Amino acid sequence: MRDIDWGLFGKRSFAFVIDFLLFVSVLTLMIRVFNVFMPGNDVREDAMQLYTAKEFYVFFWTVICTMVLLSTYMFSSYLSKRGQTIGHRVAKVQARALSGGPLRWTGVVRVAFVSLIRLGVIVTPGPLFAVWGGSVIGSVYLLIWGLVVALPIPVRKGNPPLMLWEALGGYRFHHYNPPVA
Repeated sequence: MRDIDWGLFGKRSFAFVIDFLLFVSVLTLMIRVFNVFMPGNDVREDAMQLYTAKEFYVFFWTVICTMVLLSTYMFSSYLSKRGQTIGHRVAKVQARALSGGPLRWTGVVRVAFVSLIRLGVIVTPGPLFAVWGGSVIGSVYLLIWGLVVALPIPVRKGNPPLMLWEALGGYRFHHYNPPVA
């Protein structure tokens, strides 16, 4: 039976799904803990109110903790001996500097900063819009807008093409074949 070559994008997508599932599991637990210990109630003052004050505080602290956890995960993964997240290891993909060398501290800071911006573009506009009195439809529209902006947008041709977020972060993904011991 022949293996299917999914290419770099397929491998990166697979790595993203693995890392995403790990991260969402931790976030779900964190949201549950914040809901138990955060003061306030879940009763809406207005029938059309999208968030209660407690729900907004839970969201706010979850976003803050998410950014800290994501940064810690990236720093510990990219600066480790293998230089990969768990998902990248399973998918055999590695992030490297645009020059082709391993990511150093400054490179990991750029990657983490760009990743946090991407995360912020996706998760913060909708709830902030809702808190300021926006509609549910407007919040959903902003979520979709954030997802579109965070997609890999090619900026330079090549094999594979350089994506906007890779160029801003100063990194590039490569196939990784672990050395045979």
